[in-house]
Amino acid sequence: MINLQGGTDLREAHLRAPFRVYLQTDTTTSELRLANGDEHTRRAFADHHVIVANGDNFGAPDAACR
Repeated sequence: MINLQGGTDLREAHLRAPFRVYLQTDTTTSELRLANGDEHTRRAFADHHVIVANGDNFGAPDAACR
């Protein structure tokens, strides 16, 4: 199951999915929430097997845009 930007709060039926991916498109918002102790965000991340972000290479020397 792919949860785009955490748009779905997982319920019991979702948690039965054998593999759950949280696909982040705006990493800054959720990272700031985590840093400030936001329990909803922490729980949302914990409900997934993998968290994927599309901005991991931004600003790096080998990134397409800087």
